[in-house]
Amino acid sequence: MAQINVNFKDFYRLMNRAFWDFFEDKSRVRISYGGSGSGKSVQAFQEMIYKMIVEPGHNYLVCRKIAATNKTSTYALLIQLLNEMKLNTLFSINKTDQSFTVKATGYMIILKGLDDVEKIKSFTFPQGILTDILIEEASEISQADFDQLNARLRGLKRGQQKDVPFQITMLLNPIFETHWIKVEFIDKKSYQKTFPVTILKTTYKDNDFIDDDYKAVLEGYREIDFEFYRVYCLGSGGRSEM
Repeated sequence: MAQINVNFKDFYRLMNRAFWDFFEDKSRVRISYGGSGSGKSVQAFQEMIYKMIVEPGHNYLVCRKIAATNKTSTYALLIQLLNEMKLNTLFSINKTDQSFTVKATGYMIILKGLDDVEKIKSFTFPQGILTDILIEEASEISQADFDQLNARLRGLKRGQQKDVPFQITMLLNPIFETHWIKVEFIDKKSYQKTFPVTILKTTYKDNDFIDDDYKAVLEGYREIDFEFYRVYCLGSGGRSEM
């Protein structure tokens, strides 16, 4: 296969330091959650782009609960980052199918909704098998959705995929105390009994690249509405519903 010659020597300068260890973590499930403005989504999508190019073998499924929301969120963010990183020419982009294919390797990023999670089980990649699932706004999905996706992440990896770990990354903002993710992953640690799970909480204070105006807006809520500040800016729980 063709080689991609891209200099990623300074890649870590693009990432918040709070995410460096998370980026390298190989756990089957990673959860990145916390307050607004922490840069969770940008960091996860930068990581995905990096791995698609530097570590051939990754095939990504990027999910949101509702398919239509991908257009203005996950698809738009991927396009923006590829343009900013000047890497858009390395990908064939299919706007209709919402897919991104690395031209040199054939590995793909596919965006899907979980409106009908059964459909997720039926699609295949032209090159290799599914290795990575990235769930944006993971608080929108049900535990049944997650279990279907987790069960989908399997199969015999050959060639360049042999050293690529199966991995699910969930991105979410603050969730209420009884949400299944908090109960099963954080309180009971139910899934940790079966496979490795890594959980990272970040806030706007961890964002090395936050602009001063937005930071001032978030911090202003300490005086305007401290409960809002505590939950949405600091990513703290405590409410029974939101």
